[in-house]
Amino acid sequence: MTLNIALDVDGVLADVIESWLIYNKKIRPSISKEEITNWDFWKKFNINRYDFYAELTSCWSNWNSIPTMENNLSLITQNLSNFGKVDIVTARELSTDSFVKNWLKLHNIKYENYVSVMDGPM
Repeated sequence: MTLNIALDVDGVLADVIESWLIYNKKIRPSISKEEITNWDFWKKFNINRYDFYAELTSCWSNWNSIPTMENNLSLITQNLSNFGKVDIVTARELSTDSFVKNWLKLHNIKYENYVSVMDGPM
């Protein structure tokens, strides 16, 4: 029996919040990374959900500047493949799929399947 391992992208592999914070600083009062304590942090800053996700999507157009969440991420994900089949499973705008795949390739993150869904609960 093969173990199936699903890895999310935003906030798990890619530190897209770091890019969003730079973007955010241009349009509203600055938020520090320490103030971000959960995924829906935008609520406590009265940021509209749709604005936040649109902004996050636009950050992916600069995919090559998005840092990894961990150092040695390539080695970490490669080691996971010793335990089972690694898939990327992510909820995102379909327009960002090519950016994300390029980002994964840039960081030498190996996976078997890339699964993109339109919204988280799916």
